[in-house]
Amino acid sequence: MKKLLKNLLVVSTLSLGVMISGCSKSVSTKPGNMNSNIVEFVDKDDDYFRNTLETIYDEMINGGTTNTTVFDELINTIAKKEVNGFATEEKINELCHDIMLKEVKGNSSYNTNNLFDEEKYVLSLKTANPNMNFGKGTYNKNYLISPEDEFEDVFKADYTEYIEKKVKPGVLKKLLTSKFLCKNSISSISRAGARDVQYIKLENFSNKVGEVNKLINEWLGEYFDKLGTEDEFDLDLDELQAIYKGVTQDVTDDLSEKEKTRAERINNYISRYYTLANEIKEDLEKIVEKDTDGNLVKDENGKYVMLSKDDTDQTIEDKYTGSGAYQIEWGEELALRNLEQKDFTGDDIYTSSGGISDLPQEVSQRLFSASISSYLVSSDKGGAKFLTPKTILNDETLSKYYTFDSASNAYYIVVVNKYYTSSVVNKIISDNTSDGKITYTNDIIDIAFTLADSSTNQRQALVYYLQEYDIGSNIHDDDFYDYIVSNYSEAIK
Repeated sequence: MKKLLKNLLVVSTLSLGVMISGCSKSVSTKPGNMNSNIVEFVDKDDDYFRNTLETIYDEMINGGTTNTTVFDELINTIAKKEVNGFATEEKINELCHDIMLKEVKGNSSYNTNNLFDEEKYVLSLKTANPNMNFGKGTYNKNYLISPEDEFEDVFKADYTEYIEKKVKPGVLKKLLTSKFLCKNSISSISRAGARDVQYIKLENFSNKVGEVNKLINEWLGEYFDKLGTEDEFDLDLDELQAIYKGVTQDVTDDLSEKEKTRAERINNYISRYYTLANEIKEDLEKIVEKDTDGNLVKDENGKYVMLSKDDTDQTIEDKYTGSGAYQIEWGEELALRNLEQKDFTGDDIYTSSGGISDLPQEVSQRLFSASISSYLVSSDKGGAKFLTPKTILNDETLSKYYTFDSASNAYYIVVVNKYYTSSVVNKIISDNTSDGKITYTNDIIDIAFTLADSSTNQRQALVYYLQEYDIGSNIHDDDFYDYIVSNYSEAIK
C-alpha cells in the first residue's frame, strides 16, 4: 500500500532532526474516501477527467513528487547542519546574492527600455510564491544596471524570506558537496588548476585599427609609472572597460578623493580616444545632418535634423528608430544604455575543467598550464602579475603584458592574483589547522564550490552523507525506502 501519510510524517520529523523515524507500518495511510469523485458531473461518465481521489493520489506517488519533496527536505536539513561552521553566514549570503544578480543582469523580462524594474522582478517571484513577503513595496525603478553594480545597488525590496526558502537551499546543497570535497577529496581541489583571475577582452574597432592597442599601452604605462608613488592606483580593469566603452563618469561631491581621481582619469582618456560610444555617434552621422564643426544638428525642439531620404543610410535609420516606431533620440538613448550594460571583464576563481569561455584557447592553455609560473610577469616595482602572450605583438616594452588574438581580433589582459598548485593548497590547509580542526578559507571554499557543479561530485557527496546519517536504517516508509534504493542504492548499508 502506498503511504502518503507516512511520507508527510517524514517531512515533519525533519524539523526535529535528520533521522527519519516515528511511523508504524500498521497505520492506514490512505484517506477513507479514496474512491469518491472529486467533482460530481451531471450526465457524465464517472471516470471523466481521472476524477477519483485514488487516481490523483497514485499519480502523485508514482510520479515521484512526494518522495522527491521528502528527499529534498532531508538533504536541505543535512546541509544546514553540515555547512554550519564550514562556510560563514557572510559567505553564504554572498553566494545567494551572486545568484540573484546573475538572474537579473541582462534579463529583459525584468527591464523596461533597458532599465531594471524591480517591481516586475518581485511580481514574478510573488506569482511563483504567492504567500511570500517582500516588504512594503520599496522598489528600484528605472535603474541602469552596470557590470560594477553590487547586490545593494540593484535590490531594494526585502528578499529575506525568498532567499531563505528559495535561494539558500540550492546554495547549501552545493556547499554540502563542497564540504565533502574538502573533507574527503582535498586532492581534487589541488588538481583543479584553480586560478584567481581578472581579465578583459577588448575587440579592435573596425574603422580605427590600432586605437585599442594605443589605449592599452598608455593606460598600462600610466599604471606602471605611478607604482610606488603617492599617485599609485589599483589595476582596475573595470576602469579600462569604462574608457573602452566611452562611459563618462559623474564627478560629484559625494565621491571620495580616490573615486574622484578615478572618474576624472576615465573622462580624460575618453576625451582623447575613440570608443564604442563613438561608433554610435558615427552611425548617427550617416542619418543626421552635421554642422561645419562636425556636430550633429538639432532643431529648436532638440530633435535631430535627419538627412534627406536620398542621403540617409536606411539600414542604420531603421536600427535607431525601430523601423520608424520611435524617434532617433530615443534609439540613441537605448543604444547607449545597452552599451553601458555590456561586460567585457571577468573577476573570479576559475578551474581548468570549467575554463573561461571568453579567452582564446592559446591564452587558456597558458593560464591553466602546470608551468604557469614561467608565464607570469610583473613590473620591476612589483604590482600585478600578468599572463604573458605566447607571441609578443611587437617590440613595444608593454606588449609582454597582454595578448592579441587574430581569430577574435581582440586584445586580452589577464591578471593572475593567485594560482593554486598542490603545494599552495596544502599550505593553506596546514596554516589553517589547529588542534586537528581545519578552518577552510573562502578561496578553498570557492574552488570546491566550482567543482560542486559536477554531477559526479554531487552524487558522491549525497551518498556519503546518507551513509553518515545511516538514513537507510531509519526509514519507516516503504515507498521512500524504495525511492532511496532505486536512486541511491550505494547509501543503503
